[in-house]
Amino acid sequence: MRKQKGKGLVAAEMGETMIWFLLFLLVASTGYGAQIVHHDIEARIDPPQHSIAVTDVITIHIDAQQGKFDSFGFFLNRNLKLITVSSLDTPLHLEVEEEGEERSEEARYYRLVPREPIPPGLDRLRVRLVYRGMIYNPLRPPASDYAQSFAQTTGLIDARGTYLSGSTFWVPQRPGDLVTFTLRTLLPPGYTSVSQGKRTREEIKEGMVQTEWSCPFPQEEIFLIAGRYVVTKERYGDIDIMTFLYRPDPQIIATYVPATRRYLDLYTRLIGPYPYQKFALVENFWQTGFGMPSFTLLGDQVIRLPFIVHTSYGHEILHNWWGNSVYVDWEKGNWSEGLTTYGADYLYKERQGPEAAREYRRGLLRDYLNYVHQGKDFPLTAFRSRYSFASRAVGYGKAAMVFHMLRRLVGEEAFWASLQRFYRDFRFRVASWDDLFSSFSTVSGKDLRAFQRQWIDQAGAPFISLDTVRLRGKQKPYRLEVVIRQSPPYTVQVPVHIVTEEGTLIQEVVLRDSRNRFQFSLDQKPLRVQVDPDFAVFRRLHRAEIPPTLSQTLGAESVLIVVPTQGDPALLRAYQALVTQWEKRRKHRVIKENEFTPALAAHSSVWLLGQVEVRGFGRRMLQEQVILSPDALGIGGAMYDLRRHSFVLTVSHPQDPELTVNWLLTRDPRMVETMARKIVHYGKYSYLVFAGDRVIDKGVWPVLSSPMQREVSWE
Repeated sequence: MRKQKGKGLVAAEMGETMIWFLLFLLVASTGYGAQIVHHDIEARIDPPQHSIAVTDVITIHIDAQQGKFDSFGFFLNRNLKLITVSSLDTPLHLEVEEEGEERSEEARYYRLVPREPIPPGLDRLRVRLVYRGMIYNPLRPPASDYAQSFAQTTGLIDARGTYLSGSTFWVPQRPGDLVTFTLRTLLPPGYTSVSQGKRTREEIKEGMVQTEWSCPFPQEEIFLIAGRYVVTKERYGDIDIMTFLYRPDPQIIATYVPATRRYLDLYTRLIGPYPYQKFALVENFWQTGFGMPSFTLLGDQVIRLPFIVHTSYGHEILHNWWGNSVYVDWEKGNWSEGLTTYGADYLYKERQGPEAAREYRRGLLRDYLNYVHQGKDFPLTAFRSRYSFASRAVGYGKAAMVFHMLRRLVGEEAFWASLQRFYRDFRFRVASWDDLFSSFSTVSGKDLRAFQRQWIDQAGAPFISLDTVRLRGKQKPYRLEVVIRQSPPYTVQVPVHIVTEEGTLIQEVVLRDSRNRFQFSLDQKPLRVQVDPDFAVFRRLHRAEIPPTLSQTLGAESVLIVVPTQGDPALLRAYQALVTQWEKRRKHRVIKENEFTPALAAHSSVWLLGQVEVRGFGRRMLQEQVILSPDALGIGGAMYDLRRHSFVLTVSHPQDPELTVNWLLTRDPRMVETMARKIVHYGKYSYLVFAGDRVIDKGVWPVLSSPMQREVSWE
């Protein structure tokens, strides 16, 4: 994910986004017609002492035509003491006023107030600020299950490493200002720093490692990352590919550097030239997955996961085009995550083949069905950042599907040409959904206003149903009548597949009303009709179109947990500890197995901990998918010894297909917490098989029939 302006770690909270908007409104009322455009920073860092001393010369651009310059507001971390403030280039006397009212937990608000009129014609004012203090916001657990077990901080200086960002307010900052900068860091021997832009110098001088970074491109925020890094650099065209690792690791370099070249080539060809002078892979001492301008910050465990280089790594590189050089107009909605998901995660599946792409699209629709319940939906113009499974299903998943439908509507050539134009026009500028659609309309020549209103400005999705299929006459040409219903009515292009004796004909139809009737004249004998079988349309699925998966349970609004009362005491304690942990994050109903009745489970998804069945409930549903014996369990043709393996299983609830019944089965008390912790990462699967703490098998149950398919009757 892109590290978003003003946010904490991976799962940025919606409250932090709102605070950022309030701060924006506050500074907008001061220094009207003025903004910070450049920082010249020298930062001396003492990692063991958590301290930093900064001299920052800020350049303020003054637009006299916009209004009188009578004060200038900015934010600075409240743990940093402002020592001196002085004007350069002019003898202007400045005073600093500290806002008494609490504006932010992290920052104080200051005003620079000139005590005499600004000299006529002065359009730039350079101000030197000297300040120092300690920054150490300890890593804290995620606020919810969604945060995927990644710790969070707004900023810290530590012997293990330094992490400073916009949310740290470590430099004078005004939300909305885009700034260029130079940054000189002074660190103890063995340490080095990373920031945006190009490293122009590094030397050991006066017993300190002095490193200089220069970023001539306007930025939303300034990052300072530091650690005991071993650095490599390779020149690729006019780009430096760098790695910052805690120890020499030839395998990581041999894996990531060629992948970096491939991704840079791919997106340069699809979109336009890479916007920065370097790209760096930077290791972090806690688990993160950030994409910053010109580098990515990956946790020391994350970076070594074998699939990351093929998935998330390319996603973070693409963010250098979307979100980290073409910036998001936060007030009008975050388009960058959906576009990056489509251009990275989805595109990689598409290149694997049609079936992989189809399954990815089905997964996006599945997550929308499983997580976005009543009251949790919102228009894409309201998306700022992901903070829950539901917000991700809309801001990432729905948005990606909208781009897929847009690509189908305007065509392949126009789609990529539109993105190329959008990139050219808005590189290092702020852009909105309106700007994006303006590029598509201009290039494609299509009026996309209705499309944008329907899919971007309003919440929801249509529920599409295949109503009737009738054959009118049994001689050539065959006249086939198909009725498709939808609720609520959208204007949406839908593919209809007509399977014949000679192959499959694909007809594109446009739904506009609640009931839509279409007639097809065919020379080939029709056998079967399928509506959107490849999941090309963003819609609310029928439950029967997808197998039950763990995401259905994770998104359930009501969950009943049934805990055993007999068995291994250590295992019983482990199950109780798990229930206690789950209860801290979300309220569930918890009962003992001797209290269970099917009526209690009628309106809830159910977890059966350590039990195949409780009072006859569970075994029949489970036996439809697996083979059960006293000491083994068979899945997908393989038999697993219950003494050496552990399992997470989910099937449809016998009383309500919108709900699930789930099992967590193990004979090892140590596995209970491990299995529960990993479930959140495997939401798209129906079953998991563990050997020790490793998932050795996973899969989904087959879908045997779909309500979006009908046979043509020839009787």
